[in-house]
Amino acid sequence: MIATNVASFVSRFNSYLLPGLRLAVKGHPPKLHQAIDGYFNLCPTSADPPELQLDCQGVAATEFRGRLPEWLRQVSLVSQTASSTVLITGPTGERAVFAEYDGFTACAWWHPAHEQIRAVCDFREGEPAGSILPSVLVPLIREFLEKKERLLLHAAAVLGPGDVGMMFVAASGGGKTTTALSLVRRGAKLISDDLLVIEAAGTDSTVYGIPKPLNIRRGTLDAFEELSAGTCARRSPGGDIAIRPQTVYGENCLAASAPIAFVFFLKLSGAEPAVRPLTAAEAMERIIQSHLFTETQKVGPRSIVTLCEFIGRAQVYELQTGPAAKQVGDWLLTTFCGQQVSRGEGEAG
Repeated sequence: MIATNVASFVSRFNSYLLPGLRLAVKGHPPKLHQAIDGYFNLCPTSADPPELQLDCQGVAATEFRGRLPEWLRQVSLVSQTASSTVLITGPTGERAVFAEYDGFTACAWWHPAHEQIRAVCDFREGEPAGSILPSVLVPLIREFLEKKERLLLHAAAVLGPGDVGMMFVAASGGGKTTTALSLVRRGAKLISDDLLVIEAAGTDSTVYGIPKPLNIRRGTLDAFEELSAGTCARRSPGGDIAIRPQTVYGENCLAASAPIAFVFFLKLSGAEPAVRPLTAAEAMERIIQSHLFTETQKVGPRSIVTLCEFIGRAQVYELQTGPAAKQVGDWLLTTFCGQQVSRGEGEAG
């Protein structure tokens, strides 16, 4: 009995270590907790008390609105599309995110003066929608990190041979995971395929990853034959397959951070891989979009300055990905990087 109580006490203060944030998760019923935990369980952990706690409850759809705080009950939560995510600001500075996806509904809320995010999610036959939980939690984590002068970006990054950091920016479904894995299978280390953090007060181009299971679409699974060995039973409502990257590419396939030398904004294309240099204005417009996680989230002046400085320290291109998933990684390592090395040697001479 004593051992059980000690284990229970320790688990209450077991925090996931995100870049600049100790995060604890709690959810009820157990399947909801597992869904939240599964999103963060590749992050290292700490026994120190959390700085922020996620507390989620699963409820029947008929009970959903009754579990919201009073100020949110007065707000119309009717979304404009079947899969939209909206951030709402409350009367005393609260932040709330509402989302609908595949018939599921979820809402999370947080006050900047507090250290807890609360959320409710409706269930369907006892199962939460795996993909809807991040859609309401991640925007609030972005808001919390901003308080700590860190910016959360929807982007991927790898640490390539020679410690060359490459960052890939695109909307969901735009090729971030596929492009990153095309390099990981060639020996690069994965920083993250989806979420990166940069320091607002930093003076370099380092990005820090939030590691998580890969959500692999059928096209990527078919393109990389080694991925079939790492598949899990869990699938999202959209049919994506969850894969632990270490299962496929080895325990040393991840890196916590990387200084970024190249930023690539991806353009899906059937033409051969190619790059086009971007102007500062083009790059800023696109990098700002990667810092927005809902339709109504805003980017403050200080964040814009940080993103501008970050972009200014890297070489920035639009990357046309090419017709084959494997090909873009090969092209980046052989043709593109080779050209950069040759150019640098020529300039040095």
